[in-house]
Amino acid sequence: MLGIYQHNFFWVVAILASGFYGWKAVEIFVQKEVANALTLSQRVHQFWLNFVGAMAGWFSLDLIINRLSASSSDCLAQATTAQLAVLLVAFLGITGLLPWAVVGSVDFLTGLVVKGLKKGSE
Repeated sequence: MLGIYQHNFFWVVAILASGFYGWKAVEIFVQKEVANALTLSQRVHQFWLNFVGAMAGWFSLDLIINRLSASSSDCLAQATTAQLAVLLVAFLGITGLLPWAVVGSVDFLTGLVVKGLKKGSE
């Protein structure tokens, strides 16, 4: 388990890193031609989406760290599917890819539903 100073430092880094991804989201993730045409509300949405996505990753990492520090040394060998999913969320969030993964997954599922509806109406 992290000490209070390490835990506070962890969250300072989490907030700063998430703020960076939010602040620079348009510059990092949006093509320059598209970025120039974004409205203020679209830029705020990009900030919010990427800040929250990164914070979700840091929160997930905190959960994993607490789980590892509270368990025996063999806890990695006993990792559950849910814990591995949380670890994936942590990785995607911290690297700034969680919003992209979520939006891509929703687009994929929407495509499957639309395809199924079209096939069902034939």
